[in-house]
Order: sequence, then C-alpha cells, then structure tokens
Amino acid sequence: PIHIGVAGPAKLQTLIKFAIACGVGPSLKVLQKRAMDVTKLLLPYEPTDVVSELAAYKAAHTSGDGGLSFPENLLDKVLDKLVREKVRQRFGGRNKVQLRLDDAALVNIMETALADRTRGLGKLPIALTEEQKTLIASAADGDARRVLNLLEVAQDLFEKDERGQLGLSDDALAQLLQGNSKRFDKGGDSFYEQISVLHKAVRGSAPDAALYWLCRMLDGGCDALYIARRVVRMASEDIGNADPRGLQLALNAWDVQQRLGSPEGELAIAQALVFLACAPKSNAVYSAFNKAMETVKATPAFDVPIHVRNAPTQLMKSLDYGRQYRYAHDEPGAYAAGENYFPEELKDSRFYFPTDRGLEDKIREKLDYFRSLDEASPDKRYD
Repeated sequence: PIHIGVAGPAKLQTLIKFAIACGVGPSLKVLQKRAMDVTKLLLPYEPTDVVSELAAYKAAHTSGDGGLSFPENLLDKVLDKLVREKVRQRFGGRNKVQLRLDDAALVNIMETALADRTRGLGKLPIALTEEQKTLIASAADGDARRVLNLLEVAQDLFEKDERGQLGLSDDALAQLLQGNSKRFDKGGDSFYEQISVLHKAVRGSAPDAALYWLCRMLDGGCDALYIARRVVRMASEDIGNADPRGLQLALNAWDVQQRLGSPEGELAIAQALVFLACAPKSNAVYSAFNKAMETVKATPAFDVPIHVRNAPTQLMKSLDYGRQYRYAHDEPGAYAAGENYFPEELKDSRFYFPTDRGLEDKIREKLDYFRSLDEASPDKRYD
C-alpha cells in the first residue's frame, strides 16, 4: 500500500464516484470544472494532474461523432498512475508505509510544535509537564498526526496560571483524552490489518487473540455491524459444515447487534467469535464453491439434461422432458444409485471434498458410501 500524507489516494475515490456519475460523453469543459471542484483538497495532487489525465483519455478515445464513454475503471487507472508518479517524485521510487512511532518520538514532535513560532504554537506561553506530554503522546497511539491534533484541541482547554503561562488542569487533560481511541484508520492499512488479523485468529483457533482484536476494533470506532458481517463470512469460510451451528450463531449475533445495539450486540459478537475460534475448522465448502465457479466460467453453458427437466406442458412431455427422472424417495434408502444430475460433459466433476473434522467426518463417510453405490449400480445414467 502507498501513502502520501493525509490527503493521499483515498480521497481520490471521491473522484472515481464523480466520474462514474458523469455518464456517457460529458464535455471536457464540464469534466474539468467538476474535477477542479472535487480535487482542490487532494494535496499533494494538483487538480490539473487529474484533468490532464482525463483530457489525454478524451483525446485518445473520442469517437468520430464526438461521443465519449467513460468506463468504470478509468479513474482507477488515473489514480494508480498519479500515485506511482508522486511516489517516484517524492521518494525516488521507494514505497512508504505509515509506521507507528514510540512515545518518545511523539513527545519530541510535540515539543518541536510547541517551540516553533512560525508553524507551531511557539508564540503562546504554553507550559506542559513531562507527565502531561507523556499522557498525550500515549493517547496518540503512535500517530504523529494525532498528537498534533490533540495539541490543537488543547488550545481551547488551556488555562492561565498566576505567572501568565498556559497549562492544562487535571480536569482539562481528562477532557482532552476522554473518549480517545487507539489508532484505527477506517479507510487505510490499520483497518484492513486489524480485520485481517481478527479473521486469522479465528481461523487459527485462538479465541483470546480474537477477543483482543475485536475489542481493539470496537475501541477504535469500527462499526460493530461491519464486524458482525465479517463474522458471518468467517463462519462459512473457515468452519463451514465442520460445525454448521457456527453460521447460525454468527447470524444471531448480527441480529442482536441490529436489534439491541451496544453493548448487548458486541457481547453477542464476542460469543460468536469465541465459538468459531474453538470450533473444528473446514474450508471445504469455500474451496468447493470457488472450484464450481471456476468451472462455470471456463466451460460452455450446457443445457439441463433432458431427464431432469420439468415438463409442465404437453409439448414438453412429448419431448420426453423428465420421463426418465428417478424420484429419490422411491429408491432404496432414498438414494437413486447411479443417477447423475450434471450435464453429460461434466459427469465426473467433483468439487466438494469434506474434511475428517467435526460433522464433516460423518458427511465424508456418507458421500463415500453413496459413491460406492454409484459404482456398483447397474443403472448408471451415463456410461
């Protein structure tokens, strides 16, 4: 991931939405005006950077009748190009990521800001104790931008003492730090890293770590409903049929959060996470779904076999739709041995391979038994 200051690539997503909303064939003049409006806050990008890229696209893709179509990924391409160019200009081609600073570094940044008479607060007679600086640095949670923001907010809370110096009382400091949350950039690396490690903790059967990252995200202001949706994904992707109760519990937690909100919903999400972390694991359904989708995309759209087609009309019956269908409930053990429901071209396809963990062990045994019946059946659908 590439980050260039606070107003980096994330804000250009606004421009992407704007470009899609433009529809087909807006004039460059209209496009330029809107781009200027949207991008004037996108430092270090100049609005002309974006407009120039769009103008180049217009010149290359305008049809003979003057029409111009903007594909949905156009601004994604512009974004990527601008980001990489700015990275090369500023860092010589080296990608940069936001690193967490320790408290000592944050205190140093704070002291620099307090002493700078041109760009900082050096013209004010501010006197903070070392303990107060340390507390503010700790509250910034490794983020230099946050420590500077806290200093800016503190200006409204400063009180003059008998010597005319500005300081923070204990109550004012508590007010400054009240509700402070740990570093959690809802649109950046920290967000995706934390939801990712939460998922990995569940997959890795580590309930304590899952609870820690859940609380970190909630403390950072993450929407609990977003976490609840991700928990449902975890239940299907990593537990699956090894313990199907996990999916129901995840859905119940989501429902509690929607109905009751905090703190009841958050506790229900925690319960679901702990259950999933402790449950037997299987990604067999997840893998099977992906394999089936790959097959669908890679093969023609085969017709539904005649023997499993419905025949609601006399014409369809005359064409033998469904005539050879074997109704499973009329078969021994309610299983039509040798029957096949695939198109003949895919008759030997297999996507789902159950594990030997949890309920899937029983499912695997049952499917193995059915396959043995198919092999021994004299009534195989396809030779």
